[in-house]
Amino acid sequence: MYRILVVDSSAIDRRMMRDVLEKKFSSSVELLSAAEGPEASELVKKGDIDLLIVNIPYYSIYSDFAEVLVHSARNVNGSISLILTSVKREERIARMATRFNADGYLLKPYRREQLISLVENVIAQSRKGAPAKKEAAAADEEDFVRYLKLLENCIHECDYKKSKNIVKEYLGLIYSDHSAKNIRSGIINFARGVSEIGRWYGNEELQKKLESCLERFFTNYNIQVRRFESSEIIEEMIDFIFVELEKFQLNTGDELKKVLNYIELNIKNGITLDSAAEHINMSPSYFSKVFKKAMGTNFIVYVTDRRIEIAKDMLQNTDMPVINIACELSYNETNYFSKVFKKKVGLSPTEYRQRFIADKKSGG
Repeated sequence: MYRILVVDSSAIDRRMMRDVLEKKFSSSVELLSAAEGPEASELVKKGDIDLLIVNIPYYSIYSDFAEVLVHSARNVNGSISLILTSVKREERIARMATRFNADGYLLKPYRREQLISLVENVIAQSRKGAPAKKEAAAADEEDFVRYLKLLENCIHECDYKKSKNIVKEYLGLIYSDHSAKNIRSGIINFARGVSEIGRWYGNEELQKKLESCLERFFTNYNIQVRRFESSEIIEEMIDFIFVELEKFQLNTGDELKKVLNYIELNIKNGITLDSAAEHINMSPSYFSKVFKKAMGTNFIVYVTDRRIEIAKDMLQNTDMPVINIACELSYNETNYFSKVFKKKVGLSPTEYRQRFIADKKSGG
């Protein structure tokens, strides 16, 4: 039987939660409850709690009790699920939920439907991931170390595009098999790793920018499970690192790498052949010839192809309207963007998104 422990100093709140959950789940769930203190600690030490719902008091001598209780519960049962409740401001409880790696949180006063929905999702995820194997966790750790090292090497080699691809590939691994809770911890750990890499390439100003990006993961609890937004934040961290790197890479002699990095960093900003040529101190006409010889295609086609690839990613992984995507990619007219997209892909942006959604539902 699935066992839930509710820990809250308010007897009224404990009673209400028990009544709602017992009515909803009937005999399939056993509900236990306790106030903060020794009784709650003793219950978690038994190790047979599947879900811990613990309140974070606003002001209390037990303000640190929840953290101690969660730590104790996970020492006994590493797979225990966690929901936080609180009357704190959402930003504060979201930060705590992220720090505790919770499955979710509820702001008091919350509706009964919110409680039921969250608990249902947690139970479903818990049962879905019940047969988790230690080998899988070890493989995840190996992937984390390997991809972070690959990213570090790409940054060291000043290869921006490859760095972005490494991020997307690793995020794909995180999002493919894990629960929302594991996604959150995986994304944050990787973002921290990127921040640590940045320490070797920048100054205090760069670190402040990287820390600011990290902060967004802590203040918006659900952002980590939104793949595109998480990817954008981590890519923004890499942007900051490469902008700093650019200051020290001006005289390396690798003009092609410099201009490719410049294109990737400015792909959404209406980049032109003239601005790219100026970046590496070449005349536009000479740069155009050099670029085509090196890349096998002319500058405009290359930039357009990159924008279309980004547009496809946005169509697949966001609900952003086509008009907004066009604007993001510096297309002044949506109709022109759609025309270019259809010429390259064979479908309009809307048709492409609908095809992707249909294929995803059918498992294709």
